[in-house]
Amino acid sequence: EVIRQVRRYVPHIDPQVPLPPLDWNEIARDPTTAVVALFAGREVGVAVLLHPSGVRVVDLPGLRRAEVGRLLYDLPEPLARAQEEVQRQMAQRPDQGGFAALVMHYLTLRWMIEQATSFRVGWRVALNTLISEKRKAGRLRHIRRGLEERKIPVTEREKTLFDLEDLQWLALWQHLLNDMATELWTRLWQPLRPALWELGVKRVVIIPDAALHTLPLALGLAGKADELAVSMAPSLRLYAHSLHLLQEQERREDTLMLIANPTGDLAAADVEADLLRDLFAAHGQATFTLTGDQVTGDNVIRTARVGRYWHFAGHARYEWWDPSLSALRLAQREPLPHFWIPLWMDLRATRLAVLSACETGITPARDLGQEFEGLFSAFLAAGAPAVLASLWSVEELSTALLVHRFYQYHLGDPRAGIAPRPPAEALRDAQRWLRSLSAEALKEDVLRRNPGRDSPIWQQLLSLESGIEYPYANPYFWAGFVLIGT
Repeated sequence: EVIRQVRRYVPHIDPQVPLPPLDWNEIARDPTTAVVALFAGREVGVAVLLHPSGVRVVDLPGLRRAEVGRLLYDLPEPLARAQEEVQRQMAQRPDQGGFAALVMHYLTLRWMIEQATSFRVGWRVALNTLISEKRKAGRLRHIRRGLEERKIPVTEREKTLFDLEDLQWLALWQHLLNDMATELWTRLWQPLRPALWELGVKRVVIIPDAALHTLPLALGLAGKADELAVSMAPSLRLYAHSLHLLQEQERREDTLMLIANPTGDLAAADVEADLLRDLFAAHGQATFTLTGDQVTGDNVIRTARVGRYWHFAGHARYEWWDPSLSALRLAQREPLPHFWIPLWMDLRATRLAVLSACETGITPARDLGQEFEGLFSAFLAAGAPAVLASLWSVEELSTALLVHRFYQYHLGDPRAGIAPRPPAEALRDAQRWLRSLSAEALKEDVLRRNPGRDSPIWQQLLSLESGIEYPYANPYFWAGFVLIGT
């Protein structure tokens, strides 16, 4: 409609991304799948269920626009007053905006620590704070290593608030995610679930409105009876486009194009690569690998059409101040920016792009656009029907285990008696598996692979000797991965 109106004044304008017209018969052919469009209006929140049997509307009072705003950006009164004061002072010093953001991160983190497992902070505020904390802690550790190498003693005075112990940091994540799971179940899934049960739905494709796309929506179903498989789509039209891409693809062998540990500092990425090569070999399929200094921008672009599965295991970063600069990190930390990917990479022959890295699924929260986008959307625009991406800074070993299990469930693994299943179901089942994985079973599995005693993976295993029976039960380890597309 917008394009039609603009053509009244500029007759020859073309849409930037020409897409086929919507064909409802193509979209709603599977009775076990429902497309659910969420709308957060000022007066009402609703879910529109699109299904072969017809259209249904479910009221969601807990997802009115004001409620969503509180869910994302709520600040307790002391923090709200502090923010007003910081903004008042910074109004006189507009050049100090970055410092103001750092001050608010510091104050928010201190509040979360002081309140321990009873803090209540908006999801987006808490997410930004915990991701920033992890980045700054990494920088502090790097500085300390440099000081120690130069024989300069490091005292406790160099330890700052942005340097939490891992268990303390994970406790904050667990509280945040458990609280969010309860909110999402109450506000979204509990009122929606009866209609989905009645329709016999097993898979749900969520098309979120406004800032709802920033929430880990599937988390609200975790651990519930008859847990549904959930994926996301930026819009109904782009979901239809993903279906069309998948249906039009020529059937190819399930080969893997693997980009592994380009920066050379992720031992678990090497483990992940070994696991995936072994799995694809068991299927009689080839894996084509770029690693280390081979992972240049030219090589990544040149090999984009090689595998039916395109997999990146390395570093990535979401740039909060300018999301268009978000990038994967290649050899020598060369960036592969968001905006280059659809321009130079051709992924139309790819079934799935897996971004096994940090922050690849984060999106701008306060954007007026109707479709959400992030680093993952560049891979959709390049032609991949589906992308597996992460909502926060993920942990190395748990990510390697989760992703390997995801492929096992998706492709099937006759050695383990696993039948193949669609990507959304494979992700749900891999997340279930990881959160119920015992430390004993994990150690037995890794020891069977016989890592060297000086291997970082061996050292990480030894760190599990803390008496935690299920080391990855914390949602931080498994809830961050989402499937976008089909």
